[in-house]
Amino acid sequence: SQSLLGRLDAIATDLQTTQSVAVETLIQAMEAITMTTQYFTPEQQAVLEARFQAGETEWQDLLSDARAEMNKGTELNSPSVRKLARRWLWSMKSFVQGDEEIYESLTRMYQQEGPAAASWGTLDAATFEYILKAVSFLTLADFTDLLIPTAKIFTPDTRQIFRLGEAAIRQLNVDALGTEGLLLGLLEEGTSVAARVLMAAGVTFEAAQAQIVQLLGAQPAPPPETDIPPRLPLAPRVKLVIELALDQAEQSGQSLIAPEHLLLGILKEAETGGGVATYVLQEGFGLDLAHLEQRLRSAIG
Repeated sequence: SQSLLGRLDAIATDLQTTQSVAVETLIQAMEAITMTTQYFTPEQQAVLEARFQAGETEWQDLLSDARAEMNKGTELNSPSVRKLARRWLWSMKSFVQGDEEIYESLTRMYQQEGPAAASWGTLDAATFEYILKAVSFLTLADFTDLLIPTAKIFTPDTRQIFRLGEAAIRQLNVDALGTEGLLLGLLEEGTSVAARVLMAAGVTFEAAQAQIVQLLGAQPAPPPETDIPPRLPLAPRVKLVIELALDQAEQSGQSLIAPEHLLLGILKEAETGGGVATYVLQEGFGLDLAHLEQRLRSAIG
């Protein structure tokens, strides 16, 4: 780990300059080496080291932002902390990458040694606890599908886009509103700056709908006795898009999410992996998302 490498570099420097090393420094390095080999195979250590180095800057930024929010006493249900929690989950996903054995080793290491050891000294216990609480609240909100107060954070045009997008998705017999629904809603509404930018780039409602059907497959209609909810639940990626869109609105000095902020949120969400909407824009229509964002910001003025 980087923490261990730092200790070994310090030992090497001490030997070069003073020809002696503090006993405590040697003990700490020995403990770190022993702990790592106790829980991980050499192959796993090499994999984790490579992944840690690849994402080190993002990881340190995440921890710094988490400590800042914790020190300010920011509420766990605030948009900024929810966004941190999602960043943490994506960071863990990219770190573990579906490797069950590495996940189990990390779990054992945390259970036996604590958060400071499990993060190789980069994460203190207080910050770790704060992040875990934030993730728990975020997961609870997603699991219980707590309603987002759209009347408070959306402009009337954006609320209309959600209604149109949900109607389009219901026609496809999909049981949740994903980013593809937002894209269809933007195109169906057709008059916003965001919609005009999309259509100028060659994106149409009919073509997007056809590609979404191809991606998701033909969904059978629900049985007649099915209890259809008055409102479709929001997919986790849509909740993230809303948070990102609200960030974009606030950065432009506005308190409500307009259609252009919604499209910016969709494009920003692609940085965390992307949903169906960005896949359709990139693969289906061959668009460069960075260029599309530039066109949108230029149109916003």
